[in-house]
Amino acid sequence: KNLQAVVDVGKSQNNALLWGPAQVLRSLVFSYITDVWGDVPYSEALRGDSGVITPAYDAQKDIYTGLFADLDAATTAMAAAPATAIKLGAADPFFSGGAAGWQRFANSIRARLAMRLANVDPTSAQAELNAALAAPGGLISSNAQNANFPWPGDGVYDNPWMVNFRTRDDHRMSNTLMNEMLPVNDPRVSVYAQPTVADSTVYAGMPNALTQSGASAYFTISSRPGAVFYGATVYSCPTCGARTGAKYPSFALTYAEVSFILAEAAERGWVTTAGTAAALYNQGIQASMDQWGVTDAAAVTAYLNDSVNIVYKGGTPGLRQIALQKWIALYTNGVQAWAEWRRTCVPETLVPGPDAVQNTVPRRYQYSIRELSVNEANVKAAVARQGPDVFSTRMYWDNNPTAAPTYPGPTCGTRP
Repeated sequence: KNLQAVVDVGKSQNNALLWGPAQVLRSLVFSYITDVWGDVPYSEALRGDSGVITPAYDAQKDIYTGLFADLDAATTAMAAAPATAIKLGAADPFFSGGAAGWQRFANSIRARLAMRLANVDPTSAQAELNAALAAPGGLISSNAQNANFPWPGDGVYDNPWMVNFRTRDDHRMSNTLMNEMLPVNDPRVSVYAQPTVADSTVYAGMPNALTQSGASAYFTISSRPGAVFYGATVYSCPTCGARTGAKYPSFALTYAEVSFILAEAAERGWVTTAGTAAALYNQGIQASMDQWGVTDAAAVTAYLNDSVNIVYKGGTPGLRQIALQKWIALYTNGVQAWAEWRRTCVPETLVPGPDAVQNTVPRRYQYSIRELSVNEANVKAAVARQGPDVFSTRMYWDNNPTAAPTYPGPTCGTRP
């Protein structure tokens, strides 16, 4: 609602450098909301001040169309803003009011959403991706241009991972991720995770979805998340490093992710000017290493030169490699990693844990009971259009899984 207020004020003042960034962030938020629930209020959302308190639910297809239009409008307007326009300046934690940064961010969101449609509407996906490439400002093209949220670390606005870890010590790394990284000596392991309590030379994960009694056995033999996320804590953690996690940034959209989007587009033949799929794939891996502060150049080189597992293979195997590396690089951005897994089913090893209450990985969240109680008619209309309000219902961009070259079959996300 605050973002909408800034959009309204900025447009009333005809100042694109005020409303443009707010519209980009509003689009980012709505993209998360629709990718979690599917059909949600969009065209009538945020209009409570005008008396719209039971907004209609828009079809996800229409929401995506609206997001593409909003991002394009914001980018175009910011590019045309006069040099004398008032900027957000210090009120902008992302880019200090710089129009170029917001244009790149908007276009990169557009590219992300375009690729999301690859299985259900490849024609629109290709068109939107190329439009994002051609739009004013282009895409994020270095880690210096990443859309990072820099937490002040002042005890009020701290990195949320650090806040969670401040009073809890029941977080451990998942086998699903660690089993993809450890066998190939991924240099990011020592940043993503800490050595186990039982053995300071060992990194290890644990199964997902265990009961408390089952999980307790892994307390000392599985890895905590990386030391970079830890701040002041109430328990003893000798491996938690300098405890500067309160200020660790959150990565909204990165050069690595953009590189993998372009790598997939190149492999699909959708773009021809951004580089080869192999070069963009390697670029994405290197960008991720740099983003996470991996400084062992020899280890990175050895990783990139692993001809069995890492060197780019092209074709469907190459698309699988791109999807896996993108998923690994999206560490800490759970919604995006989940969305990419739903689109590609990579890694195939992601299945419900031993004690999970259902046998398949959720495809969406269910609507809340509160929403049903205050907006029942519109929720029911959305359910009638989208499908049953259950975890297994596939939303619009997820309803044609067999179109994904990496799709392994109906066993995707199903516990054996």
